[in-house]
Amino acid sequence: SFLSDPRHDSTIWISNNIQTFILLRAGSSINELELKLQDLIPKYVAPEIEQVLGASIEEFLGSGGRYTYGVQALSDIHLYSDLEGELEPPGNASYVYTFLAVALFILLLACINFMNLSTARSATRAREIGVRKTLGAHPGQLLVQFLAESVTVTLIALLIALPLVSLLLPSFNALTEKNMSLGAVIGLETLPLLLLFTLVVGVLSGSYPALFLSRFHPLEGLKGKQGGGTKNIRLRSTLVVFQFAMSVALVSATLVVYEQLDYMRNKPLGFDKEQLIVIYRAGSLGDQLEAFKQQVSTYPNVVSVAASAHVPGSSPDQSVYVLEGRPMTEGKPIWGYSVGYDYVETMGFELLAGRGFSEEFGADAPGYIINEAAAREFGIDNPTEHSLIVPDPNGTTVGPIVGFIADFHFQSLHQEIRPMLLRLREFTRYVVVRVRPDNVQQTIAQLESSWQNITSGEPFEYSFLDEDFDNLHQGDRKMGQIFTIFSLLAVLIACFGLYGLASFTIEQRTKEIGVRKTLGASVTNIVILISKEFILTVFVAILIATPITYFAMTEWLQLFSYRTNIGPTAFLVSGVLALLIAFSTVSLESIKAALTNPVLTLRDE
Repeated sequence: SFLSDPRHDSTIWISNNIQTFILLRAGSSINELELKLQDLIPKYVAPEIEQVLGASIEEFLGSGGRYTYGVQALSDIHLYSDLEGELEPPGNASYVYTFLAVALFILLLACINFMNLSTARSATRAREIGVRKTLGAHPGQLLVQFLAESVTVTLIALLIALPLVSLLLPSFNALTEKNMSLGAVIGLETLPLLLLFTLVVGVLSGSYPALFLSRFHPLEGLKGKQGGGTKNIRLRSTLVVFQFAMSVALVSATLVVYEQLDYMRNKPLGFDKEQLIVIYRAGSLGDQLEAFKQQVSTYPNVVSVAASAHVPGSSPDQSVYVLEGRPMTEGKPIWGYSVGYDYVETMGFELLAGRGFSEEFGADAPGYIINEAAAREFGIDNPTEHSLIVPDPNGTTVGPIVGFIADFHFQSLHQEIRPMLLRLREFTRYVVVRVRPDNVQQTIAQLESSWQNITSGEPFEYSFLDEDFDNLHQGDRKMGQIFTIFSLLAVLIACFGLYGLASFTIEQRTKEIGVRKTLGASVTNIVILISKEFILTVFVAILIATPITYFAMTEWLQLFSYRTNIGPTAFLVSGVLALLIAFSTVSLESIKAALTNPVLTLRDE
């Protein structure tokens, strides 16, 4: 609350370090609110900018400066926020839409299986259709019959799916860290939509088989001939190509996602995140902060201790700084961490020049330690030879740059490393403790004991910084896990379809296989003969999927400022895997047919 933080008493309008939540009255217009907020700028903000920079608001805006107020609905933050300083890493709407699209594609794969197998097995119903047409059935009646059969199959699938959803929901909730229930799917509002969706799926998946079967000529049907000929075979091959192209694309995408996750996991961050314990709510220590630090530093497993208002992964502050000797209009917005003594050493930052904040040098405030990005922003080569001016309506302050550190990631790898500085401030949110890897739990117990004694029972809350930083990429990890599940589903569905199609093809060619065996064909010859057309189809699918996946994943990697390169490995692995799966699937039936005694298949001839 505003009462719990002394910074909230600030009367400076150009200070933007405080999040403000506004509850509107019912019926209020958000657009009107935004317009009224803009009226505050010339009235309150402009005079402070002119006072600090010594330039008019027009000159400030003309030189590329920007100052505006905007509002964002609370419900939009989780998926649509690209603002700095959210209370936790927000989600990403693009992931939700991606998963929705992939789920629909997997459903489409299942529909294609139904269409493929229905048209492939059309010969088994040819006589039935011929008899019905001979007895006066119209194509429209047959069309309705076949669509009704398709919808019935889909409704049965729905009845099977709902218990499966109920069984899988706990695992799904554990994966996504949500708490969804089956009631969200079959509630009074959603059940009609679910039934409508099922009906649409049934009609779409059964539409082509229904049209195909209802157009059979009765004479061909009574002879038991399969309609469609070459056109029918070409359609089935096209559908198989689409299925495996989707499967290969999903597997390739999953491998690229894991390559990026591995890259992020192993990329040097510019500081040593291991063995760092972050203790929260350090403000509860009050004027006993130094006593707590001194007591903690005596523990044998503690390497160093520092207090700060920020740690990597938390939201930094941002202010305008001017290099001493330059005009005030050349101020640069720089991100900042408020830290205590020994912070640089405790965090393990790489010191390139100068020193960290230390009580040995007396009062370092005001004083600054800047990173490489900030040095580039100011255009200086020897930072420790310069000082920074902080424009402020209450009077500008000047402080020397006492240290120069290597760039470090203080945000997720989605963002590039920004200009950053450390400043010595008493304001404290965290105590950071670097510990040795031995007896960590014992050390935590000692920290908690000291905390309880000094704070008189305040809750002791802590975390490990490496886990906190990894949580910045939690959404990316979950994307990889869900993509893996989707990929396995897609491959499984494609295999079912290919297996069914291969079974039917072999059934149609049983006598041909018998003749070939009689004339001396080996099992290997027959397996290669039957498998090669399917393998060729899958190979075409790989050629189609590879460039599409490469383009899509290149776009996805643009979400990261630091990313891996897409090499051929993901596509080679997914392609070889698809070929092996296809060959194994078809070979099962091929070998079975090739081993069948030709006497059994030719005795009726």
